[in-house]
Amino acid sequence: MDMDKIDQLAFRVAYLIAGFVQENLTEKEHEELDDWIGAGMENQRLFEEMTDPENLEKWVKWREKLPAVETLDRLTKRLEFSDKPKKSMIRSLWPYIAAAVIITGIVVAIKWIPGKSIRGNKDQQMANDIAPGSNRARLTLSNGSIILLDSAGNGNVATQGNTNIIKIDSGLISYEVVNPVSHPGKEQYNTLTVPAGGQYKLVLPDGSKAWLNAGSSLTYPTVFAGKKRVVSLTGEGYFEVAKDPMFPFEVTAGNNSIVVLGTHFNINSYENEPVLTVTLEEGSVRVNNSATLRPGEQAQVNHGAEIKVVPADVEKELAWKNGLFIFKQTQLDEVMRQVGRWYNCDVKFEASIPDHFNASVSRDVPVSTLLSFLEGTGRVHFLIEDKKITVMP
Repeated sequence: MDMDKIDQLAFRVAYLIAGFVQENLTEKEHEELDDWIGAGMENQRLFEEMTDPENLEKWVKWREKLPAVETLDRLTKRLEFSDKPKKSMIRSLWPYIAAAVIITGIVVAIKWIPGKSIRGNKDQQMANDIAPGSNRARLTLSNGSIILLDSAGNGNVATQGNTNIIKIDSGLISYEVVNPVSHPGKEQYNTLTVPAGGQYKLVLPDGSKAWLNAGSSLTYPTVFAGKKRVVSLTGEGYFEVAKDPMFPFEVTAGNNSIVVLGTHFNINSYENEPVLTVTLEEGSVRVNNSATLRPGEQAQVNHGAEIKVVPADVEKELAWKNGLFIFKQTQLDEVMRQVGRWYNCDVKFEASIPDHFNASVSRDVPVSTLLSFLEGTGRVHFLIEDKKITVMP
């Protein structure tokens, strides 16, 4: 992109962010800003910094001390570059420095209204904010004993028959079979349960890997002894299955069955979702002995057990496993279901909001940061109070 186009982009972004702060963007401009924010994490970080009330207050005080001509003169001097390599970083950032200066000139007239939604009083906002989820889970052994994994130390946490259960680090346990026998006898089952506000990773006895999302559980044998390797899922899980053609791997989710030999795929089977989805990243899976998926496809199973195969947005479907929220023309009720599970909070809608939203946000941020991106569209507002989020038009 040549410098003229970079100039235009920087000034356009400055205009849109300033308009967001002043709450005077048109719907089309809101969508344009939304698309720019969702284009990458750097854009999101810049937007968050420039709309932070504390930063705006500092910029306003600084800008009020400078006449407009002096401001532009200082900016011009700062943007005089040499060809020395050490200046390359500044050269790449200068459009955004320019954008920041433009914004500070515009926000002088802004009057902040305390207590308004999540962009209101910062002390109140911080007091009511909700931290993101973390590595939390409990392990139920075959005898009914329960181990709280988030508080257990690393190392061997239990032994089931000839299998040791080892906590590798925060968020990961592994099953290691010792002294394998030809006839291990009756299978013993364990259940890994991840609460709302949690996530966990598991290495099964055959070497297959499973990631569990918030509000999910997986039941599995401590040793696979039958003709099939069968596990049972509630909620959402991503699987990387160890290949073994002699022993197919099967995941049951409610009345649904997903059979594979070795592959990478995601299953979303939350009860409050309208359909169960199976998204295939690699390999091949068969859903309910009916639909066979190829990489990049998704099976959608409704409550009547009807199956529809559609192209999948794999990046979006696997975002949770990769530490992200990715919304692409996503309905707000679906967005807030994810928010409720990850932040372990209740969500209440004051009115139906039919809009669709785009955003890409780290799952490590507090809930107010995520909601601020959605508020930036001007089509929705939020109130955070006592682990409850109220959604308002």
